[in-house]
Amino acid sequence: MPRRLENDRWLFGATLALCLLGAVMIFSASAVTAEQQYGHSYIFLLRQAIWLVIGLVGMFVLMRTDYRKLRAPAVVYPVVVRFC
Repeated sequence: MPRRLENDRWLFGATLALCLLGAVMIFSASAVTAEQQYGHSYIFLLRQAIWLVIGLVGMFVLMRTDYRKLRAPAVVYPVVVRFC
């Protein structure tokens, strides 16, 4: 029976830090433009935060998924057909 692998906390921390740093950079680069165009300086930061949460949820789902099940043709073919 294979042993259960532990999550890599350093890799997760680095990923989260880069995501948060990217969100700060987006806010600092677009706050003035967003205020002029939309009346709210946080609009682009909010959009980025939504995609960040969606990405993190997807990461947690894939962390719990056995990667060997993703090799099955029933998984691979629809993905390939969809994006080709």
